Amino acid sequence: MQAFTPLWVEIDDRYDRYYTRTIESISPMLHLEGNSLFSGLYINELLYYALSPASPDESLFNAYLMTLNGLALASDRLEVESLLRRFEWTLLKTCGYSFSLTQEARSGALIDASRQYQFVAGEGFICVSKGIPGEHLLALAEDNLDDEALLKSAKQMMRSAIDHLLGGREIKARTLYR
Repeated sequence: MQAFTPLWVEIDDRYDRYYTRTIESISPMLHLEGNSLFSGLYINELLYYALSPASPDESLFNAYLMTLNGLALASDRLEVESLLRRFEWTLLKTCGYSFSLTQEARSGALIDASRQYQFVAGEGFICVSKGIPGEHLLALAEDNLDDEALLKSAKQMMRSAIDHLLGGREIKARTLYR
């Protein structure tokens, strides 16, 4: 078996152990190189730590396949980053850790484009004197990841949210980017 080959796997659960009954390739192996390869390893590690072994979710699987296919075609770092942020957001929603990008966490007030916000893991955004610009949050709420500054804000926010989801567990694939 090659890495990043989409498979259909049928398993049996006997005596708290999983046994493979059938493995079939559902499409050719995806060729990931450089940052795309490291990103593929990263999302695999996220899934490994965030999900329990028998937690099927078709929308998350579809997002995973779409992300891997996008990584195979990505031509620059910004494309890779936007694919990762979208996948992380889908994972957070699937695991019940989503938060509002349009309302403050504690007051419920609408995010103001002219103000600054800080992400508080497990809650959402609170208004502060220096932080992520409100205009970035509103752009992210519209799925706008076309700008490097927006991607930087999204990465900062997602990193905190993912760390909270995983209980502070270290993601080894992140070290590949250093």
